[in-house]
Amino acid sequence: MLLFATKARRPPPVVTVAEGVGVAPDSVGEGDAVVDSDGVGDVAALPPVDADLQPAAASASSTDTGAPERRIIRRTLAGGRGSGGWLCVMDALRLFAAIDPPPLVRAQLSAALPQSDERLRYGAPEQWHLTLAFYGSVAERKVEPLRDGLGRAVSRSRPLKLRLAGAGTFPRQSAKARVLWVGLDGDVDELRRLASRCAGAGRHARIAMEARAFRAHLTVARARQGSVDATEEVAALADFTSDWWTVDVVRLVHSTLGSQVVHSTLSEFVLGATAHGER
Repeated sequence: MLLFATKARRPPPVVTVAEGVGVAPDSVGEGDAVVDSDGVGDVAALPPVDADLQPAAASASSTDTGAPERRIIRRTLAGGRGSGGWLCVMDALRLFAAIDPPPLVRAQLSAALPQSDERLRYGAPEQWHLTLAFYGSVAERKVEPLRDGLGRAVSRSRPLKLRLAGAGTFPRQSAKARVLWVGLDGDVDELRRLASRCAGAGRHARIAMEARAFRAHLTVARARQGSVDATEEVAALADFTSDWWTVDVVRLVHSTLGSQVVHSTLSEFVLGATAHGER
């Protein structure tokens, strides 16, 4: 549902457009009245706030992992009489498609990692995953088209045999690392095709996708600040290999940011299944 906040007086007129439900009370100015998209009645009376609108962007995540994030985009419009700023408030979900290593492989990798280094922030083993496609903040109305397209994409791929093997960093110079990762061995070419299909599902759902080549890896740590020298960590993992496992499921994951990142599964899709493979 679209909600519009219109000025009861002028100048400067401000219009707030919202997708989903509700408008943040601090997102509009004094005297604004919120009405639904049919223009029928007030939905809420909002408290006075500073009406000086400057270009800015802000976001907040719900503590409920199934709830959408609230994104507020502010912009100043130039013009003559009747011109002013507008606010766009929309509900969105931060989504990505991923596959997961099984518990045994997670345990093997956890045991092989070097001792904790205060310069690096290691991810929790239960949240380790291999990202196939990152969709960013997705408007709620696009979630179902994405889910449908992802189901079709995954059904076109067969189950994969993979294992974790070796390590590296982003950027490639380990002395200036921002990300420490472990690599993959096995059906990596088919994994790339699967990732390409998952990205295509995002584009088909009219989601702006990054033009970035897929690199098969599992991120295990990030630099806490700037870049770090991770040469020793890469060397310690250079000969690491995990057991093989069969990948037969792709997850559509909602990531909620905050003091702790929470990943919750929206859908699971079976590789090679018919009827889009969702379960």
